[in-house]
Amino acid sequence: MRFFSLCIIAAARTALVSAVAPRKRMLMMVGGDLDDYNREIFELIISNAGGSNSTLCVIATNGEDPCCDPDSSWVFYQQLFTGYGATDVKYINIDVNNSFPRSHTGNAYDPAIIEQIKSCDGFWFGGGDQTRIMKAWYDNNVTGKLNTRTPTPAMTALLERFEEHGGVLAGSSAGTDCHNAKVMVTDGDSYSGLVKDTVAYNYSEGAVDLDDGTVTFDPNGALGTFSYGLLDTHFGERGRQGRMIRLLMDTLHLPNGYPIGFGVDQNTVIIVDKDDPSHAIVRGQAGVTICNVEDASTTQWAGAWSVTNVRCNYATPGDTVHMTTGTISFGADKTALKGRETAEQPYTSRDVFNSPKNPSTTGSTHEFVLQATSLFNSTATTSTGLTFETEPKTFAVRMTKDDRSVAYQGMHNFNGTLQSYTSYMDLVVDIFALDTKEALSMAFMGGVTAERAQIKGTIAAARAPREDK
Repeated sequence: MRFFSLCIIAAARTALVSAVAPRKRMLMMVGGDLDDYNREIFELIISNAGGSNSTLCVIATNGEDPCCDPDSSWVFYQQLFTGYGATDVKYINIDVNNSFPRSHTGNAYDPAIIEQIKSCDGFWFGGGDQTRIMKAWYDNNVTGKLNTRTPTPAMTALLERFEEHGGVLAGSSAGTDCHNAKVMVTDGDSYSGLVKDTVAYNYSEGAVDLDDGTVTFDPNGALGTFSYGLLDTHFGERGRQGRMIRLLMDTLHLPNGYPIGFGVDQNTVIIVDKDDPSHAIVRGQAGVTICNVEDASTTQWAGAWSVTNVRCNYATPGDTVHMTTGTISFGADKTALKGRETAEQPYTSRDVFNSPKNPSTTGSTHEFVLQATSLFNSTATTSTGLTFETEPKTFAVRMTKDDRSVAYQGMHNFNGTLQSYTSYMDLVVDIFALDTKEALSMAFMGGVTAERAQIKGTIAAARAPREDK
């Protein structure tokens, strides 16, 4: 059950001061599970909309229960934003039950709702299922080609309002995912992405719900407002690094493909000024992973898909990100880790992608980031983690520091508490299947030098060209 303390949130009303009318076009992409008490993010949304007297419009289309009973998405968001000081919060009444885009008779074509949209200073896109907003706000009655869906008058009005007036487009979880400009991921987990091909579909042909972990995506993208790379959410908590890397590699050759992806952790936001995307800001509880496959390559190893030479960055609160390159400017409160390492050997994860089948890591730790930051805090140059799943294959994830790799560490205030954060750039990542059960057992036995050497040899071989027989 969703609930929050009205007393605590109401206290924030006096803390937010009205701002001047917005002119900047701001994107605020939250990675999901936005905590009711995350005052920093809620107040930034209201501020970027223009202040407490601005008109903030809620789009709850993605929700299973968008409106209007007491437990609906609309009522929940209305209470939150008014609790944090917004005085004019409105509901845009468009969902999959009333839009009827193909008949041109639904709310997405209603002149009164279109006029309401034209009065909004900011838009909040709630979570749920990003396919719902694509069905309700677009006419999908065209098949067979990329970029053929047609925006309804309501969507056209929303995009024009943002482009001409400025303000903020903000969302969380599915409300973030739906801003993808090209490819939009719709389902799947990292391990399934390694053992099975990704599957593309578009909504005019019907949604694909394989319900077996297969990574699915819409090759048409979504709203198109986030045009810097593939955008994903719930990232570290659900170990979606493998899913992103596989999808980037599988779609790189498409007209809509990207070489770079941005994965936002829960209760965390990346804030992008569309007119100056070179200084995107990270705020909140955790961080943003940036994967670049521009120089990566794939092959078959041990009868399975593998990839080498992926570059991964991780930005945390206080850092800024150059959205076109994915590079990080580390916050002034952080200092370089090189020369200050505190360990000889790093932590190596036995569930590097936070398997949904492993209750001890699901949602509780960021195993990929934990292993990466542990490597940077050690004098070692490599570490190898494993997938929790072993059938049909166990996959190894090798992380390497080279002469381009760098990490910075420092303290940052989150909700009134100083917390330690480690950010890094140019971590080299290779993913490949292990050959035998003996190799798997050796990977677990990290203390034996000879066995370590054998594992390193296996990994090195995976990076070299070979012919499968």
